[in-house]
Amino acid sequence: MNSKTGRRRFIKSMAAAGANLALGGLGMTAAMKSAIADHHCTNSSWGKIEGPIGGPSGWDCDNHDGYKILEIFLRPGASLWESFWLPGNSAPNFSSYGMGSLPLNQMNWTSNSGLFPCESPDIPTAHDDAQLFAAQSGGGNIFWGAPTKAIYRRSDIFDRCRMVTMYHDLLPHEAAVPYVMSGLTLGNPRRAGSGSAIQRRARVVEPEQLLPVSYVLHTSDTFGANNAAANGTHPGFAKPVVIRVTNSNSFVNSLARTGITSESDELFKSLRHEFRDRLRFRGYGDTVRSTGFDSYWVAAELLEKGPDLQALFADNLLVKDNNVNVCPTHPDATPNNTPGTKTLINAAAHLLTSGPARYVCAIDTGIAGTYDSHGNINGSSQSHLLDTSANIYNMMHHLANAIYHPVNNPSGLINLDDTMIVINTEFNRTPNVNANNGRDHWPQGGVTTMMGGPLNGGPSILGAIDGSGFTDVNYRYSATDMRGAVMMAAGIDPFAEGNFRFSDFSDTIRNGIGTEDDLRERLRGQILGL
Repeated sequence: MNSKTGRRRFIKSMAAAGANLALGGLGMTAAMKSAIADHHCTNSSWGKIEGPIGGPSGWDCDNHDGYKILEIFLRPGASLWESFWLPGNSAPNFSSYGMGSLPLNQMNWTSNSGLFPCESPDIPTAHDDAQLFAAQSGGGNIFWGAPTKAIYRRSDIFDRCRMVTMYHDLLPHEAAVPYVMSGLTLGNPRRAGSGSAIQRRARVVEPEQLLPVSYVLHTSDTFGANNAAANGTHPGFAKPVVIRVTNSNSFVNSLARTGITSESDELFKSLRHEFRDRLRFRGYGDTVRSTGFDSYWVAAELLEKGPDLQALFADNLLVKDNNVNVCPTHPDATPNNTPGTKTLINAAAHLLTSGPARYVCAIDTGIAGTYDSHGNINGSSQSHLLDTSANIYNMMHHLANAIYHPVNNPSGLINLDDTMIVINTEFNRTPNVNANNGRDHWPQGGVTTMMGGPLNGGPSILGAIDGSGFTDVNYRYSATDMRGAVMMAAGIDPFAEGNFRFSDFSDTIRNGIGTEDDLRERLRGQILGL
């Protein structure tokens, strides 16, 4: 859809009610809401869900505006065997996936008595503290391990969790990250993160919404952030805002526009309108198609909203927390503390609840060492055990603190009734330790975890991983399958222009036959379990 044509149509439909939606549609009149609803479901409205999906009472353009999405991406490649996937029937089987050779009983969950991040009641009672999650599709119970206690001790979160087994064959980070963050491989011109589709949909439905609704937050991982913010063939206005969280508030301070006068703004506006007019054929009609020009135009509009954007990050919201205690500790390791996870999650929660955000991707690179645990790090022969346990615990602890519940956590900001959380990583680690007592890249078997949003009714698993760590051939879901389901949860048709094609999805979801309608039903019914 042409953004300028859509804008004219929207403004015309709003003329009787008046429009001032620059801050996300606060204070809209009934006439304004009606106009938006009418525009929301027109045939020309990009991204509208073709429906009904899931039967007469399912999702369609009229009744499903979509859930907000918080994606936590564990970079660069987290091992899930120690945390999200412990097989067993009456008790977790720690001998599976090489766990038996690891000195789990040396993990010390109580040695750091400070307020961060070892906080009761999130501290596991023992190294083998675990919670039954659900039975995998291929049979046999799966438990969650000690690092996830912050979530599993809270039934209001735990009962709204779902895991899906994932599979791909891209071993290098340089190939796996772009694929998992977009659902399409390098070289595909449509390769775009979920935030781009969500940003595009929001701007089409509410053209006067100038503040971005999609954000990517990171502390140092520009490669991951740029892939999360890729916008493929979507218009320039669809690109999410990428923000690096540092020890200073320089980004926020730069938004103040100190010294900029109204005369300067008017001159700039005049020049960019002249620029636009020169791109029209013989001075008439719409501008020539140009993603670069669209990006420039939206950036120019956003410049004037600098103070509004600055207000979203008040009170040093983007300044990293410098308290870097690690929990648990291990006698053989000296952790390489990398703070920032707490700040990323808190900033994401604020944007999703007090700001205009519909999508935030927080890239967590850990607090202890790294997720990329190939072996001896910092002189420790078992450092990956410390790294994985501490990193997952730290992330889960701060995530739980950010999730609202009237009794369990009234100070939390994120409401799972309107927000779905996705915990993702580019690949798992090998099921057995290598010669250096570490784990290598393993895309052949892993899980993506979802929480809240449309999910309800108790913990559930779609898929199975065998004793060798391979995803069962009948349950090999792909990053495309997951991205398509996330788009649907966000209120966006995965087959809208610039998104996916039928052939992009896995054999497991395509099932050899069917139409786009069938695949929408499978994404909703299988991946989301609705």
